[in-house]
Amino acid sequence: MLLPNFGRQSISIRIGLVNEVENTMNPSIIDEVFERLKVMPQSLQQQVLEFTRTLADSTTVKGVPGSQLLRFAGTIAPYDLKLMSEAITQDCEQVDSNEW
Repeated sequence: MLLPNFGRQSISIRIGLVNEVENTMNPSIIDEVFERLKVMPQSLQQQVLEFTRTLADSTTVKGVPGSQLLRFAGTIAPYDLKLMSEAITQDCEQVDSNEW
């Protein structure tokens, strides 16, 4: 087994984790991931850990609530809004095959 073996504490933490996410995740998925991790070299285990951290961070809502942005409503001149709208209409969803 390549994963560190911390004995009973490790098992109870794992069981606690499974119980904690039981309502939102399928425990059999967690079990399968855990079993696959056990046979991976440590370098791949590290990649999996980094990947899961990236995924977890991507689900975190960032920014401010829209209500905090309301104070900016009406601060862009109508002419500038028209220019932005035209630029979006003209340039969006067009593919330039020579761009790359």
